[in-house]
Amino acid sequence: MGASQGRITVPSLGRASAKGRCAGSRRSVSRGLTGPPCRTNSCTTSYQYTTGTTPKRPEETHAWLQAVLADPETHMWAIYLADDPSVIGALEFGMPTPGLGSIHYALGRSHWGAGLMTEAVDAVCRWATNTLPSLREITTSVAAANVRSARVLEKCGFQRVGSAFEVWERHASPIELHVYRREA
Repeated sequence: MGASQGRITVPSLGRASAKGRCAGSRRSVSRGLTGPPCRTNSCTTSYQYTTGTTPKRPEETHAWLQAVLADPETHMWAIYLADDPSVIGALEFGMPTPGLGSIHYALGRSHWGAGLMTEAVDAVCRWATNTLPSLREITTSVAAANVRSARVLEKCGFQRVGSAFEVWERHASPIELHVYRREA
């Protein structure tokens, strides 16, 4: 899927689109999704709510992106504003088990609160529903403190179905997560 969603453009970064714009997109994603380290209780970057290790250099983000793209069950998209070539975020969709999809995303902090991620998540969920015939449901989780991300999911048809706790490298104590699901 490569789509324009009004204010944003969401091109695929898949293995088949490694040439042309998407090859440049991979480099842009490596730069656009690299952030400073988060400090416990004082993290204010766009990565304060992400579950993975925060890349600190573009090379680390590039290595992560290459690993994601090597997985045949994972799909990745960059997010651009329609009138700007800079990457402002990314989405990842995977099928960890048959019939079960998962979606994860990150957006640059300067773009929070504008409804852009809602457009992007909706586009990827529609793509998955229309493209993957075995897909029955899509799941994800968000940090309980990340009420904006929870709202994105709710606007895209997800329902909260539970809670869990995870240990993240940048926090001293476990983080509460809210688990969401949506039927395909």
